[in-house]
Amino acid sequence: MGALPRPILLATDDSNAVFMFWRYHKQCRIENPLEVVSDGEDVVRYLESNRLNFPLPVLLVLGLKMARMGGFQVLKHLRDTCQRGFSTVLMIESQEHDLPMVAAAYKLGVESFLMKPLEKKEFCSLMSQFHAVKMDGCAPGDGLAPKL
Repeated sequence: MGALPRPILLATDDSNAVFMFWRYHKQCRIENPLEVVSDGEDVVRYLESNRLNFPLPVLLVLGLKMARMGGFQVLKHLRDTCQRGFSTVLMIESQEHDLPMVAAAYKLGVESFLMKPLEKKEFCSLMSQFHAVKMDGCAPGDGLAPKL
């Protein structure tokens, strides 16, 4: 029996986004456990916790606007503390997607963006970009139906 895959850490206070992310996670049969926190302070606490109880995530999906500490504040904290070893995705709404924000996010280490409202096709395409995310239910890029 091998080691469990590292988790995906989802940080958002948007209950609809959490529900859709969880739903697509199940439909795509992603083996990486899904850990959900509601704000950036919880992300920082998770990342600074004991690795035996809180394994380093393979992927951090950050909401842009959250109570107490938003996505950009978390990204700046990660940069300032040199915490890496995982991929980072920023989850945004289409009206928040502008060139200065995108440039700033890339400069802070974001590797990709996920638009809300979440659609399965975009979710599957995004997850297929990260080789450490193990999924069996979606062919890369299709997002419409499970693989047969």
